[in-house]
Amino acid sequence: MSMPTLNRRLQVLIDDDRYGRLERRASDEGMSVGEFVRRAIDSAMSRTDRSNKQRQLLEYIKTAPRVDISPDELDRLIDESHLSREFRADGDVGG
Repeated sequence: MSMPTLNRRLQVLIDDDRYGRLERRASDEGMSVGEFVRRAIDSAMSRTDRSNKQRQLLEYIKTAPRVDISPDELDRLIDESHLSREFRADGDVGG
């Protein structure tokens, strides 16, 4: 995996306590403060993206039409779905 070109500068003012905590954590992780901050940004953005997708899925589920299906029928459909997925991935049912 290639390292992206770092060509944008971001200036953020923080207090001495926060900077000290950043330095300690970065040092504990064996990286620079800048790399630690970049990774923290990526992590926060990823959590936000997942949270948004979960909210969208929940809204879809709430508004989806009700489907009456027995537990046995649901199990059968799930099993078929897994077999279908395995067939597409491996080219052969059951791998």
